[in-house]
Amino acid sequence: MLADAGPTGDRGRLADKVADRHLPRPHQVPRPEVGVTLHRRRPGGAPRGHRGAPIHMLSRYCIAIDNRQATYPVDTPWLSDCLQRVLLDEGVDAVNLQVALVDDAQIHRVNREFLHHDWPTDVISFDYTEHVTMRDVPPNQWPRGRGRWIDGELVISVETAVRQAHVHGWSPEQELLLYGVHGCLHLCGYDDLADAERPLMRRRERELLALFGLCPSGLEDEPTVP
Repeated sequence: MLADAGPTGDRGRLADKVADRHLPRPHQVPRPEVGVTLHRRRPGGAPRGHRGAPIHMLSRYCIAIDNRQATYPVDTPWLSDCLQRVLLDEGVDAVNLQVALVDDAQIHRVNREFLHHDWPTDVISFDYTEHVTMRDVPPNQWPRGRGRWIDGELVISVETAVRQAHVHGWSPEQELLLYGVHGCLHLCGYDDLADAERPLMRRRERELLALFGLCPSGLEDEPTVP
């Protein structure tokens, strides 16, 4: 599990920001005991409607979005299509992804409960992929998602996206897409908390956002000095 931002106003180190331009990020905690978005389940367990079916028995790409907030009207089919395009471009073999769109209070609760950080954040990713359901992916493969089977969840704060979109001069939809891309890349095996990995993840974020005609500022390759 990864929370990708920290308390609003605490700029932190560049290495600790979502997309290197937002808020400081806590550490990663893989495979929590329960899911938090659409339903509670064991890591790697079958989603509702597929009881007992392992991930490789599900549809090749299953992306479900649960809009739990009223801050901003999100086009959920559009977001689902965008995330599917991102994962297809990564070369992911199979996807079982649940996405919860929440407000700051809801993501604050998740951040506190699972990471013990008492503040809202922008996106948290949960990786439920069992080792037995993953292909043998070389550690230096590019792109990292190629050949993977992904089972995971994203929790995204729409309230934060609306606020940050105003700051950075683009739409809330574009900000949400940035969070979605960032969370999906973590599920694909990228890790921008490591100095050597950060330029690779920044590069891939730029490439994927370019698929949608986006070129946001602040996706730098190199960390700054604290």
